[in-house]
Amino acid sequence: MRWHSSARVWLQEQLRRPVLPSGWHCLGLVKHLALSDEHYWFRCVVAGEPLDFFPEGPNGDWQVGPEEPAAEVFERYRAEIRRSKRDHGCDAT
Repeated sequence: MRWHSSARVWLQEQLRRPVLPSGWHCLGLVKHLALSDEHYWFRCVVAGEPLDFFPEGPNGDWQVGPEEPAAEVFERYRAEIRRSKRDHGCDAT
């Protein structure tokens, strides 16, 4: 599907738009799921990998910088899911 450039800009803005007073936004949730759920639980807790992947600062796993493309955040989440399925047989289907 081809997206009109104004639709892409609108989508990027909506993904980063805070929806709670805390500043929470949808793209931050996706990053949190990639790092704190998939990566932490399957790679650190189950596989024993080090915890040195967490971003610094309070709630760093929820923070998405303005220079961080949404496509990369989503791809990281998909990559962590693929790895969990591959390495640990975690397939809900």
